[in-house]
Amino acid sequence: MIDLIGNEIEKYPLKCFNEMMENFREKTVHIDERYREKLLEKVGEQIFDTYHELMLLHRERKYNDFLKAPDKKSSQYWKMVLMACRGKACEKDPLHLYLKYLLAGFTMFVLEKPAHPAGTPFPGGSSVEEDYGEYFCPVRDKADDVLYSLCPFCPAKQSSEYMLSYSKNHRKRKEKEGHIQNYFTNFKG
Repeated sequence: MIDLIGNEIEKYPLKCFNEMMENFREKTVHIDERYREKLLEKVGEQIFDTYHELMLLHRERKYNDFLKAPDKKSSQYWKMVLMACRGKACEKDPLHLYLKYLLAGFTMFVLEKPAHPAGTPFPGGSSVEEDYGEYFCPVRDKADDVLYSLCPFCPAKQSSEYMLSYSKNHRKRKEKEGHIQNYFTNFKG
């Protein structure tokens, strides 16, 4: 899959990646500045860091860590990509849309990470989080209604209500307090 996606990505001139980022910047110009700044940082990672990681693997052909077969969902994903791009082609050139799906497919099916990097904020203050190699997303189960969404294919799990109610730092503090309380409650010394 690294070679297939890498061969497709190599067809894109580097200016396409900058255009994708600029398009997103323009779409978000009217949202809260602090939220937008963090969001743009994570979208930059999603585009440029993913591109560099893919090209490094593709060009150096270092596949030893990626020898297992792709997830069974990958064939459904690529069918969805085809339908999405065909639908977009009725309106305008799906060039950037296809590029987005290629990068997301690499991230989800090769790297086995969410398409949105850990730390990507969502409205309401929650974000994608990583905890001991598992990923949690606040909108994972809520975005299945969105046509051509990445969510049904994403390896992230839905964040629990507990995770959504408190910030990551607040949850860590509550967890530590629980351990301390357990120590004093169960101390047998």
